[in-house]
Formats: sequence, structure tokens, C-alpha cells
Amino acid sequence: MDATPAEAPEPDAAIFLAALRDELAACRTYDAVMDATERAVTALGATGFIYWSAVRAVVDQRDRHQAFEREANLVTARGPTTLKVFEAIYFRRRGLVVDDPTIDRLMATNEPFTTDEVMGPMTLNRRQKLNLTLMHRFGVYHDLFVPLHTPLRYQALYIF
Repeated sequence: MDATPAEAPEPDAAIFLAALRDELAACRTYDAVMDATERAVTALGATGFIYWSAVRAVVDQRDRHQAFEREANLVTARGPTTLKVFEAIYFRRRGLVVDDPTIDRLMATNEPFTTDEVMGPMTLNRRQKLNLTLMHRFGVYHDLFVPLHTPLRYQALYIF
């Protein structure tokens, strides 16, 4: 069998990635990293993103409902101001992140995926339906989870 060699990125993509890598390397603060990420995400046509990071030891616990409440997750939303409201309800007020099946998928993979890929074939419980309603209420119809795991943390760039 002949294997097709992997193609190199398109020249424009390679230039874009090199420029982003250089810009991120020059960042000295967390806000500067988020600014650079927002510029890159916007340049690719997305409206905004939420960056989420949680300690693996906390998220892996059986009773993560209490663990999520006790552990301070790092959550940063960038984009339209409505994303801040979505973030506040999803992570803080209603704690919908605890019941979100995309979190289980995120923990199990390093491959990008969408909410529809995870929730589409499922029978959703009440809180999962509330999560989808909330997403649509704030204009989130198309999304992409990009896992960015490290040895100590589960992390994702959640792009809209």
C-alpha cells in the first residue's frame, strides 16, 4: 500500500502560525496572551472564545459537583460582551459546566470536537437541555473545543 505523505501547511497558514507563535512568545502577561489569542481567533473568523483550565486531580474526582465549587478554575472569556454573561451563568451561577457532557469528552481526547458531535446523539437531561438553551440564547450556534492539556491540567480553548 502506498501511503500519501502528509502535506505541509499552506504557505499562508505557516506564516499565520509562525507570526502567532512569535507574538505569544513575546507576551509577558496573561492578558497579553489572551489579547494575542483573541486576535488570532478573530482573524480566523470566530466571534470569540472561552479559555478554560482546571486541575486534573479535582476534575477526576467522582463527586466533581463539589470539587468544581471548591476549586478555582481559570476561566477567561474574550469576544462579545455577551460571552462574559454566558461565562458567568455557565461556570459560576448555575454551574452547568458540572453536567456538561463535553467536559467528559474533553478529558478523554486531544482532538478538537464540537458540542453537536457530543450532544447530538445523546438523550439530554434537564440541565443539559438548559445548557443548550443558554448557548443559543447568547448566540452560540457553532463552536469548537480545542483541547490544550498539560500534565497537571485539563484545558481547552472553546471557540465560537
